[in-house]
Amino acid sequence: MHVNINGQEFFFENTTQSIQQLSEQINATLSQTGLLYSHMVVNGVAVYDDPEAYIKENLKTLERIQVILVSSEQLLRDVLQTALDYVKRALPQLSRLVDEFYHVPAEDTWNALGQLVEGLQWFQQTETFIAGMGSSPEWANEVKELFRFSDVLTQLEEAVAQEDATMIADIIQYEVMQRFETMEKVLPDVVANEVDPSGSN
Repeated sequence: MHVNINGQEFFFENTTQSIQQLSEQINATLSQTGLLYSHMVVNGVAVYDDPEAYIKENLKTLERIQVILVSSEQLLRDVLQTALDYVKRALPQLSRLVDEFYHVPAEDTWNALGQLVEGLQWFQQTETFIAGMGSSPEWANEVKELFRFSDVLTQLEEAVAQEDATMIADIIQYEVMQRFETMEKVLPDVVANEVDPSGSN
């Protein structure tokens, strides 16, 4: 299989030993360049989750792998764009979810809450990712605060344990939706221009 890592071409045999060699070569390139791993394009298919398993499953038919590396700033911008897309999709649904919890939540309502919690957990992981970046732009610290949902997740967990539908609705309306609305206003400029969300460039 032919492998392109950051513009460099390599050739590996289609064997399980080569998977380890490929991993070592990627890590060496990351160390040399200071870039971060984003994803792979394997035979034209973008693979974001568990690329090693995907390679093992398709080992016999592998012809070309492109390893996509990005700067921390580019990866952060990509993450923020994903967050912005999620927020735009979620806001209209959250209004409906709040209304349902204020009345009689059905099974679908609880399922939708589960999906929201997963989304908030992703935001929390993103906050941790930004905090762990060795060198990040000044504005990243401001954005990081928007992604901190640990307190909200704790409150939701307590409300769910008490089966307190009104409290759940209050948390979504006054904590989650307000934060999402702020994100919807702030993130487009950050993604487009890398401006400081606090107002200073």
